[in-house]
Amino acid sequence: MLIKFKSFLPKLQRRLAQTKRYKQLRDSVSTAGRGFGRSEWVLSRPLYRFARFDLKSVPKPQRAQALELQIRQWVPFTKTGRYLLWEREDALIWAWDADRVESAMLENKLKPKSPSIVPETLLHQGHEQGVYLVTCMEGFEGQVWLDHSLISSRWWPGMPDAGEWINFQRDAGTFPEHQSSEVPDPLPLHWEERPWARSA
Repeated sequence: MLIKFKSFLPKLQRRLAQTKRYKQLRDSVSTAGRGFGRSEWVLSRPLYRFARFDLKSVPKPQRAQALELQIRQWVPFTKTGRYLLWEREDALIWAWDADRVESAMLENKLKPKSPSIVPETLLHQGHEQGVYLVTCMEGFEGQVWLDHSLISSRWWPGMPDAGEWINFQRDAGTFPEHQSSEVPDPLPLHWEERPWARSA
């Protein structure tokens, strides 16, 4: 009996460590992983917005308040959920409709505060620099990276055409000599075990 338990123990430990992920898409919710570890509620890319706010002109004690004002002007949601990352004087924000997400959690018999909410982008592999097209659960995301930091992000329901791709790079402020009208092959859908940054 002891021998059987010892052989079962590594499997149990893996199950205890495995993350149970709930994936919220535009019209459905699915689960992946049968582990007993922490739970994550992963938002599909069309369910949230991304922005980067430069706050270096705001005194440090007032930055949190200034950021709140900018978020209110930026998002159209009555109640906003957010994933916040501070990088020096910049605030990176992923924002979503909190009422919509909480409603989906309740429909799946979860307490709204029990799983951690993670925008899908945070589970894609981070990069040092460059422009990338990434396959998402739904559609595709363009990403611009500089010095290990996400500068810009845009979502398309289908593959972007050459005009959309070049406009994305221009809007992100990439130098003309670094822009390309050739749409790259999208990176395959692959999630890391943990988000590449923790929310503040």
